[in-house]
Amino acid sequence: MTKPVEEVDDDDSMPEWKRLSVERSLQGPRARAQERTDRFVGAAMELMAERGTHYVPTLVVTRCGEFFDELGVPRWMQQRSLAAGPRHEQSYQLSLAAGVEVMLGSDMPPFWPFEGTTATVRELEHMAGSGLPPMRALRAATVVPARWLGAADDSPPAIQDAARQGMARWRTFMVGAPPAQATCARVILRSYQLMWKAAQ
Repeated sequence: MTKPVEEVDDDDSMPEWKRLSVERSLQGPRARAQERTDRFVGAAMELMAERGTHYVPTLVVTRCGEFFDELGVPRWMQQRSLAAGPRHEQSYQLSLAAGVEVMLGSDMPPFWPFEGTTATVRELEHMAGSGLPPMRALRAATVVPARWLGAADDSPPAIQDAARQGMARWRTFMVGAPPAQATCARVILRSYQLMWKAAQ
């Protein structure tokens, strides 16, 4: 008779000797599989860049234990997602090295309060922190998806107008904002200032 879902044993119930035995038996095949995966992902990213494919990495989904806790996600499922974080980041960095165009997006609700800011801002911070230059990060959140949707104007006057509006919004946002959000706003404001300068 099948156990109810809540009674099914999780990974923590496996005896230590058995877990170690399984781990050791997989080390060789796992290392070879990892090497093949690295080559495959690198080649796939190069093909994506060659064909003009856009990539939305959604990095925050493998770094959001607090969010999983709020939703009551089972521990084994959290561990599986969070353990993929390093490989996820490596794939993202391979995409940057290959020249793939990236866009901002998240598997979390974009407005969700998370780590002192919102899921969207945290995602952009992860993208920048993992190798995307600040100007490209700003473009990944604005003009790149707009162009992908056929709604972008890349002319210098249009870029300057967008930068002017962005600077005004973020200056207003900083007034009375908590320290963490104000710091983030200053970074975004600086990015808009650089965008303005680059368009001159």
